[in-house]
Amino acid sequence: MRKIFSNTTLKKWSIVFALAAAGQICLSHDYEAERVKIKKKALEKISGKLDEQINQIQQLKTQIEAEVREHTKTIDQQTLLLASIYANMNPKSAADVVNQMKAETASHILSLMPPDLSSRILNHIPVERSKHLSLLILKKLNLKKIDYQSLKLIFNDP
Repeated sequence: MRKIFSNTTLKKWSIVFALAAAGQICLSHDYEAERVKIKKKALEKISGKLDEQINQIQQLKTQIEAEVREHTKTIDQQTLLLASIYANMNPKSAADVVNQMKAETASHILSLMPPDLSSRILNHIPVERSKHLSLLILKKLNLKKIDYQSLKLIFNDP
């Protein structure tokens, strides 16, 4: 009997068949399906990594939101403290300080005080500024019974 394959060739084919049996290589002629299968596995791996990153981002978002709430709470407490300090001051002295603030800040602090105390302070602020602060206070308090636009007309504020 004549030898068709050399021992080296037989060893190579033995290795190929062993790898095929172990699922390491595919001997089928459907290379396109195999290519799609490999790409699908790669996409699944990428999808898993993206899911992990999305989860990390959501955790960071939750953490940042909690820190913002805590910071806002601290600012609100400090603003309430300031409002309390100004409410207990002499109205003229408090008006001098409030008059130097930005309108939004001043109106916010005044809106936290009882109306009788804030009105005493507003009495010591120039009329135009007092009018502007009063409108901002009303807007901040979001009074639904009073028409804000009508008040602006009453105060002749464009």
